[in-house]
Amino acid sequence: MKIAIVGCGATSISVVTQILAELSRAKFKHKALEILLFEKSEVGGLPYNDTSNAQLLNLPPSLMSVDAYNPKDFEEWLLEKNYTLDFVPRYLYGKYLKFRLAELIDQKLIPGVDIRLFTEEVKSINTSDKNRIFLVTAERAVNVHRCILAFGHSGPEPIPELEEVSGYFNDPWNIDWDKIPSDASVALAGSRLTALDVAKELISRGHVGEVVMYSRRGFLPSVRSKFSSPVALNYLRLDEIDFLGSKRLRLFDVLRLIYFELKSHGVNSLSCIKGYAPEYALEWIKKEINLADKVRIDQDIIGGIYRSSLIDYIWMKLPGEEKKLFLDRYLSGWMSIAHPIPLENAIFLRDALCQGQLKVRSGIKKILPINGGFSIQGKDVGISQIVINCKGVSKRLRHHRSSLVHQLLNSGQICEHEFGGMQIDPYSFHPIDRSGQLIRNFYAIGPMTCGVFFSVLAQVHNVRKSRQLAQRIVDEIKLESEKPLVGAL
Repeated sequence: MKIAIVGCGATSISVVTQILAELSRAKFKHKALEILLFEKSEVGGLPYNDTSNAQLLNLPPSLMSVDAYNPKDFEEWLLEKNYTLDFVPRYLYGKYLKFRLAELIDQKLIPGVDIRLFTEEVKSINTSDKNRIFLVTAERAVNVHRCILAFGHSGPEPIPELEEVSGYFNDPWNIDWDKIPSDASVALAGSRLTALDVAKELISRGHVGEVVMYSRRGFLPSVRSKFSSPVALNYLRLDEIDFLGSKRLRLFDVLRLIYFELKSHGVNSLSCIKGYAPEYALEWIKKEINLADKVRIDQDIIGGIYRSSLIDYIWMKLPGEEKKLFLDRYLSGWMSIAHPIPLENAIFLRDALCQGQLKVRSGIKKILPINGGFSIQGKDVGISQIVINCKGVSKRLRHHRSSLVHQLLNSGQICEHEFGGMQIDPYSFHPIDRSGQLIRNFYAIGPMTCGVFFSVLAQVHNVRKSRQLAQRIVDEIKLESEKPLVGAL
């Protein structure tokens, strides 16, 4: 039995971890199993291979384990290596992923399982055979019994008018910082986590020019409270969603339940997910820093909803027009609360705003090249020498960096989802092809499924889905191992 996994980031490592765990728990005699991992570049992905101390994880270590059965795995690894348990640089998470992968490759606990890593780009996949899947790299052709797509994120959504213009950087995760003069004025297209990371990196490198974050609404991330505790949900429950969705689930119904949750804990408004006026950004971030020393019921409730499996269930129940309404009106405010930043980043943000080196502007409509720079047009007009695209990852497959994604799209083996990523069956993880058929023995997980599932950004979601996928695959392997041989007495 051979299983190929395309991609070797946190989700892939979690899938392998869970397959081994499920094999151990199932306790049946399986045939020899080969798990072949294909990664064209860095194990762990670009965000976790930057060596900068300025780039911090936005989630605490307790939410970053790759092991569904040991949520404290990353915390324990940090302690073993004598690292702090506070918010740590991202590259430490990259080290953790490489360490766990090396352990998996060397594992001897599950006899008959061989795990190998190939630093090769998969160029094409053919799923036309019902029993085998064929993969081709520049070095080899491989046929396997099962294949899992576990790509990382797409590239950023490009700004077409600027793609060939000098001074424009389309990929915020792969910048040649030496090409940005230290006194240049820099416009960041975006004001959330990616823009903050880029601003912090610029200034930590000694940049003295003005840096301005431009976005549609100008919302900044919330600041994570030092005191976070799970909150039991009394109103937003599976049975309530099923009852409301028995006819037609509306966004209004979901927001009403969230309002009741907040109100039952003393928060009498949905304003926490509606955002604020960006001209008060400095006052807002100061208030957020002060609140970091207090329990944040809004963060506990919104974060709890966001990290629960219920959020995906709600998303799948909502009709398309209701999803569009949420994305247009509430997503920015929701993400501000659901993805708060560490206090260290908030203090940097406050200081940079106070000193006038960093500004926040809203109402951006377009950015156009002009002689020697760029014109940022919208509610506020600005001029800048450098533009960095910080709008975050695109959900559209056509913007994906991988040529394999385009090969699968062009051949009709995968199809784009209306809300991003690829169409899959959410229960089996099988891709849906151009003819609307499920492709058996073929699976997709992680950022590639961002339209079907509400959240594929938080590791806790991907670990949960990794366990579900591993359970399914191990159950299938068990059934196949129990099939009688053809012609056997």
